[in-house]
Amino acid sequence: MTVLLLVRHGVTKANEIGTWQGWDDTVLTPLGHQQALAVARRIAGEFSPQVVYTSSLLRARQTAEPIAQVAGCRLIPHDGLREINFGEVSGLTVGQFREKFVGIFEAWADKHNVDFVWPGGESRRAFFTRVWRAMDEIVKAHPSGEVVIVGHGGSLRAALSYLLPREFTNWWTYELHNASLSVVEITKAGPALKLLNDCAHLDGVE
Repeated sequence: MTVLLLVRHGVTKANEIGTWQGWDDTVLTPLGHQQALAVARRIAGEFSPQVVYTSSLLRARQTAEPIAQVAGCRLIPHDGLREINFGEVSGLTVGQFREKFVGIFEAWADKHNVDFVWPGGESRRAFFTRVWRAMDEIVKAHPSGEVVIVGHGGSLRAALSYLLPREFTNWWTYELHNASLSVVEITKAGPALKLLNDCAHLDGVE
């Protein structure tokens, strides 16, 4: 059995003010660093991961580093786990996106439109393909044991849609808070979601 521990990065300033980050190399706030340490301690206390894979973006790596350190395992950055590239929308709020890109905003709102392309950025189809390839590599490399994957709200939703394809039509409904922990077990019978968006380790941190 393979157990995947999916962790969203800790909070950043952009998260606090509600702007899209995408490929912007934003950093964790002091609270975000506390969250990263809290999830690291929980994982080390409850699991024995072999390795930590992380998005190569800084906010994810800053979250992954204490997990690898506390759990005493390797840390492997992977570009395939990056957030979607929002292009010209990076740094904007939802309201600013609506005002600046009339028509494109409406296309974005149709979550079933996998061919939607962020202006100057990635298409949803290319994004899903990238994340799914990364997940396929990771799962094939670890036919057993426990593996941590640190990513972003978008990339982890894409990962869950890869692991749980029956739920793909509702991929955007997965609620994933900063520094949350989700757990998927993969057996011969197939993958099973055991934990979603669990934040018990953040009690007292926030």
